[in-house]
Amino acid sequence: MPTSEELAWMAGLLDGEGTICISNVGRCNGANFDQFKLRAGVCNTERALIEPFLVFGGWIQNTKTPKGKPFFRWTIAGEPAIKFLLAIREYIRSPRRKARLEIAIQFQDSTKRSAWGEGYYKMRLDYANKIKQI
Repeated sequence: MPTSEELAWMAGLLDGEGTICISNVGRCNGANFDQFKLRAGVCNTERALIEPFLVFGGWIQNTKTPKGKPFFRWTIAGEPAIKFLLAIREYIRSPRRKARLEIAIQFQDSTKRSAWGEGYYKMRLDYANKIKQI
């Protein structure tokens, strides 16, 4: 586990260069309705700055800006994303990121309490829409 100093640094990078979102991943596992997945990520042009995030899991993707400049995107999803977000929660400073983080926690917690079905889909869609509005 990273030190509190490292967690504060990670929170700062997420505040400035990252995202917390709920993505529609389409219809999975034969479901009759779309599925949603929590994701968190950080982008930077220096891979060394995002490699420390791998301690929580996830993956790094090499990509390019529309102008062709290379950059790196670290992404983590689902339960590992919640573990990461809970670890950095107290260090987040951006009110927008704090609000998104709290919605993400509620969203992920809902997966443990709800039965699959149309009501489940609507609830998950509501969380996805809430996080988009922030």
